[in-house]
Order: sequence, then C-alpha cells, then structure tokens
Amino acid sequence: MDDKKLLDIALVTAIIGILILIIMSYYEFIPEKVFSDLTSKDVGQKVKMQGIIKSLKYYDSGTSIRLEQKCNIDIWIFSNITNLSKEKNAIFEGKIDEYNGKLELIADKVTIEK
Repeated sequence: MDDKKLLDIALVTAIIGILILIIMSYYEFIPEKVFSDLTSKDVGQKVKMQGIIKSLKYYDSGTSIRLEQKCNIDIWIFSNITNLSKEKNAIFEGKIDEYNGKLELIADKVTIEK
C-alpha cells in the first residue's frame, strides 16, 4: 500500500474512535446504592438511589426530601421540581455528601416512577 492510503486509513480510524468515545461518555454508568451500605468513603461519589418519598420540606434555596429504603436518607435538590409528592416511588441521581456528620445525597436528577 502507498503512504497516502495508510494515512487515510489511520485518519478514519482515529475519527471513528473519537466519535465512539464521545458517544460512550453520554452513557455514563451510575451505580445504584442502598443508603445502609454507604460510608464516609463514598463522599463525592455519584450514585443512584431508589425509594419512597416520606417527607418534603421546601426552602428558598432548595427542597429537602426524606427517602425511605431499609433506612432513611436526606436528599437535597437545589432546583425547582414540582411533581414531587409523598409516598411516590422515586429514583434520585447525585453525589454523596456529608453534613454535620450525616451522609446525604445532593441530587441533580429525579425520576418519579408511575
């Protein structure tokens, strides 16, 4: 093969590889966790948690949610979400944080199951 053909093949392969990496980055895998399994080592880790909404408290800066699994976890959302209500099954995605010695989830995505 001549050099031009090899260069074309290498260029096309590199472009396809970059496109595959970009597509894969949109499908980031987030592990589903149970609150009772979390420790302070999990702070900063992005997780997904599912459970039943037990209480809601609205503040100017965000919403506090108590999610029931085997035990309860506090979840904070710093955006306006209007379709939340008690006793609904929900999935929350976000990062684990620690505040006043307690673990909590700072959610950036909420899915209400129907």
